[in-house]
Amino acid sequence: IMEQTINDVRKNELLAMSFKADFMDMEYDMLFDEKDGKTTIKTKSTTVGNGIFAKSLGSFMTSSMKTMEDANLESLKKLIEENTKEYFQVSKIDTTLEMTK
Repeated sequence: IMEQTINDVRKNELLAMSFKADFMDMEYDMLFDEKDGKTTIKTKSTTVGNGIFAKSLGSFMTSSMKTMEDANLESLKKLIEENTKEYFQVSKIDTTLEMTK
């Protein structure tokens, strides 16, 4: 069983989460930076093993966890770029001006 908690949300800036399980705990931050109409997403995570066995595996798992994170971010990028749904409807405003004398 894993307990997932959203710790902080700042629109267009940050999504901070924590994951707690018997085997290990993780703090995970997703940071958003917008420039020239494009958004860069960076992630930062801290993982701590619970117990001597989990702690000893940490040093061996760093590379595989980075590979998995890169694959997850690439999938997220593809999902975002292929998404065409309009989530925020923008109403057309009538700008017709009628002049009377």
